[in-house]
Amino acid sequence: MKYVVLLVGLLVGACATTEDVSDVDQTVRRKPKCDYSDPTVQWVSKSAHECDSINFICPSGYLQFWSDCGCGCTVAPPPTCEPAYCLAGYYWDAATCACVQSPGEVCGAVTCPVGEVCCNASCGICTPVGGTCTPTTCTP
Repeated sequence: MKYVVLLVGLLVGACATTEDVSDVDQTVRRKPKCDYSDPTVQWVSKSAHECDSINFICPSGYLQFWSDCGCGCTVAPPPTCEPAYCLAGYYWDAATCACVQSPGEVCGAVTCPVGEVCCNASCGICTPVGGTCTPTTCTP
């Protein structure tokens, strides 16, 4: 009878150990969740193993990445920059993080050159800032 109890005790202990190891194995063997349908990703390979031997270049606006799901190119995040004050005739463009020359002012059918203002839109007359303007009305 002693042998039966000892044998049952060993089997119960072995089962408990197997369950614990089994839980750990499941955690270790679990594959990463991969989203191959993400429109911001261009996959070069869906195998991390293959990615070790692939050389690739991403197009402008994309960054290379390597993961457990594979490798490829992903859309680069927009640049982050602090707004700046620009000289007269320029404005801050957050997309390029730079001062960009302002387009001229629209004056009727024309666009005034930078540094001039619309004096008479009906005639499309531009003058320097503070210049004189005729109050004439033009017809199209």
